[in-house]
Amino acid sequence: MKNFILFIAVFISIPSFSQDLKIVKTTDYEISYPSNLRYDDSKTRGTEFIIYTEKEDEKDTFIENINLLIQNFKGYQIDLNQYIEITEKQINENGILIESKRTVLNNSEVHILTYEANLNVRNLKFHQYILVKNEKAYVLTYTAEIDKFDIYFPEIIKIFNSFSLK
Repeated sequence: MKNFILFIAVFISIPSFSQDLKIVKTTDYEISYPSNLRYDDSKTRGTEFIIYTEKEDEKDTFIENINLLIQNFKGYQIDLNQYIEITEKQINENGILIESKRTVLNNSEVHILTYEANLNVRNLKFHQYILVKNEKAYVLTYTAEIDKFDIYFPEIIKIFNSFSLK
């Protein structure tokens, strides 16, 4: 009985994302996300968009989020391997690289990076899908405080896996 109550308490405390999905389609990419998350396409900080999780309470000073950054390499002939080499070097200078691996997602080669770094006195954890196509890098990043990273991660992966390039 004690284990059952613990299971219920843990299950209730896991943030739930709405089952209704919104789909963003552009000429370059497509992604879907739960409708209860806040989508911001104002291009803040050079991002294509930011998808915010819900604020837990008034004491919650960091909102976990997903953002997409698109970098144009026209004329530089940078491929995915070169981009990852540069990125890993930057991560190792400022943080701790946890995972670096290659896979295929929605018919595109994707490099997955997970790392931790201290930014603005916050200990953050990042999970990225990096794709290079048509002389552009697409960097999809989930950012969370280290102690909250795993809470949202299963749902975040569903959003990441919906991402596809056209």
